[in-house]
Amino acid sequence: MLLVDTTTAEHSVGIRVVIEGFLRALAELPERHDTLIGTGPALKVPEGLNTVRVSQVASRPLRLAYQRIALPLHVAMLRRAGKNVDRVLLLDAYLPMLRPGGERYTVFVHDLLTLTHPHYWTQPRLTVKRLALRTVRHSNATLVTSTEENAARIERLLGRCAAVSSFGCGQLTDAEADAALAAPETERQPHLLFIGSLERRKGLATLIDAFAAAAPKLDEDTKLIVIGRAADETAAQIQTRIDEAGLQRRVVMMGAVSREKALELLRTARALVYPSEAEGFGLPVLEGLALGTPVVTSNIPAIHSWAGDSVTYAEPNNRGSLTDALLAAAGGDHPPAERGMALSRSYRWEGFAQRLIEISTNPAHST
Repeated sequence: MLLVDTTTAEHSVGIRVVIEGFLRALAELPERHDTLIGTGPALKVPEGLNTVRVSQVASRPLRLAYQRIALPLHVAMLRRAGKNVDRVLLLDAYLPMLRPGGERYTVFVHDLLTLTHPHYWTQPRLTVKRLALRTVRHSNATLVTSTEENAARIERLLGRCAAVSSFGCGQLTDAEADAALAAPETERQPHLLFIGSLERRKGLATLIDAFAAAAPKLDEDTKLIVIGRAADETAAQIQTRIDEAGLQRRVVMMGAVSREKALELLRTARALVYPSEAEGFGLPVLEGLALGTPVVTSNIPAIHSWAGDSVTYAEPNNRGSLTDALLAAAGGDHPPAERGMALSRSYRWEGFAQRLIEISTNPAHST
């Protein structure tokens, strides 16, 4: 039996999108193999999946303790209860430090940003993530990641080979992504849209400055809508920047919204703007392309390696470059929507789930 650990979904918005996409697809696979979903108390798991709830992971420290220490004990308990767990799929890179039971592990590594961009994290969080990657490096677990670019980085920095399993189209279900390909062209509304966690690495400060510079050349009713959660201190800093630029009426901070609301705003946006300075993948970019929305994003390898010529690029942390890109996209000077939508065809959650299950149950499929 394969135990799939999805407990990271309790505390990470981006990884929760991946986990939810994986679980939806897994529930629809004609052959799921013998799988058991280990999840926290809050995540909604599709009907039909064999699930065990882990109540101890309600807080982030307890969840880390479970993944790094207690998971093998949980496997042993499941075995005593008659569930013959011999393989474990971890949908985040928190591999247990000690694995005495002999079960085989597959680990999905989303990124190595704590090694390549350490300045974006506090020291405690940096220490936790680096220790986790050290455990992965010295393990015999099978590694999987989302892109060839990430796989090359894992080989270079961890000295390990990683298989590649491409994501689906973010918050879009496979059916929604397929329907978007056949849908008539959407009437664009006068807003630019940012979606993402409001962390420093996401480039929101540069975006506010660039929008302030572009605003006099945009239609008066063009607004910048920002969707995403932020810590109180970060939210206050962003609001101060908006106030200083005199953009109170043109920048709308919406906080967290429903999946349906986010996708509707994305579907009708004049452009998605995603100026992140450091990424493992950049799922909102793929969501925008799948819906035919023009995308402005940072010219960083993590995105350029898979998005290619389907988006408009700006140099990271460069107000002038981003201002020019915003004006170009808002004025209709952007790659054709058909190009991005064609690219999105090869990104489906069914393929992601199927490949991960194949790799986890038969490592020979990892090559």
